[in-house]
Amino acid sequence: MLDSFDPISKQLHLMSSIIEFEDAELALFLNRCHVMPYYALSWILTWYSHDFVRFDKVARLFDLFIASPPLMPVYCASAVILLRRSEILASEPDLLHSVIRHIPQDIDIERVIQLALQLANRYPALNLQKRTGIWLHDGSPVNTWDHEWKNLSWNDVPDTIQADRYLSEPILKEQWDDE
Repeated sequence: MLDSFDPISKQLHLMSSIIEFEDAELALFLNRCHVMPYYALSWILTWYSHDFVRFDKVARLFDLFIASPPLMPVYCASAVILLRRSEILASEPDLLHSVIRHIPQDIDIERVIQLALQLANRYPALNLQKRTGIWLHDGSPVNTWDHEWKNLSWNDVPDTIQADRYLSEPILKEQWDDE
């Protein structure tokens, strides 16, 4: 476990950037209502397993996340917000945080996944970091995915020497950026 909230905080801000790139009006509304992206913290940390009652939805998302680059939960969170655009824009600003942090149980998980895959294609992790200036640690799985994991076949074994090197390096605490 990391001793800093910084890596997940950066991922949440990447999510906000994706929403802004896709729907500036929605992002502006969230910003005007002072809604920070922390509403999606449990979604991303638990791979949505604490947010959906139905096992089939959780299992479907786990399958997606296991087979996808590490930033996929962030793309899914962005997709959830983008698909709920009308509901969010119609919400009272004072109640928006409580509305937005709960994912409707009847949300179409396949639509969420389709949009998340489109977002991942439009905003690959490295390009997203470059575009936003929000940089994740070099040893982050988000930044090592393409080189270390993406092209493994079912019977390949990851380079354990490289994995051990990443695991043995201390994660440097980064200073919080004042925004």
